[in-house]
Amino acid sequence: MERLLGRCEILQRKMPKKQMIGHIGIDYGSKLAGTTAICFADSNNKISIGQSANKQDADRFIIDFCQSHKPSSVYIDAPLSLPAVYKNPAVEESNFFYRQADIEARAMSPLFLGGLTARAMKLNRDLKSLPFYEVYPKLLVTTLDLKVFYKKDITHFLEGLFQKIHLPNLPQCDNWHQVDALLAFISGIRHVNKQHISIGTPSEGVIFA
Repeated sequence: MERLLGRCEILQRKMPKKQMIGHIGIDYGSKLAGTTAICFADSNNKISIGQSANKQDADRFIIDFCQSHKPSSVYIDAPLSLPAVYKNPAVEESNFFYRQADIEARAMSPLFLGGLTARAMKLNRDLKSLPFYEVYPKLLVTTLDLKVFYKKDITHFLEGLFQKIHLPNLPQCDNWHQVDALLAFISGIRHVNKQHISIGTPSEGVIFA
């Protein structure tokens, strides 16, 4: 399968501009580290993965991609909200560090992630015409009972994943950022088909897997 890697303009050259596609999955990384990956399927159901380049603005990479390809929705591996106490300081027995979803998923605190959380929330606002859903690849891995090779061996992990999730093609993943983007995309498939699980509360923040 043809791989789509590197700069946003490479992605745009491989797909016609303004071609509408379905949902996308994003593994969201540091702004300039080249660790943000987008997984998507084109109109022929071919699944591809693109990744930002080192020193390339990851947020601009995502915005340009969404404006060019018009996805139906975004499933992103990043917090999209803060604990409820920051909306209402009078909330009793409030947790200043974790949302209920973070506790259930055993995920990092949105506050610990700091700038990444702020960037994700701003990205959600900047692309407000698109529905954003928060996902957590590790939660999907746990749900599918695939923890053995996760973050250890990509080849064996993908073999196990594709035994449980049937996809129209098998995209090649060269690193774990691309694997996590694929997992975010699969969480989107599960959500669209109402096969997902969700944790947390709508008033504070929900994670889908």
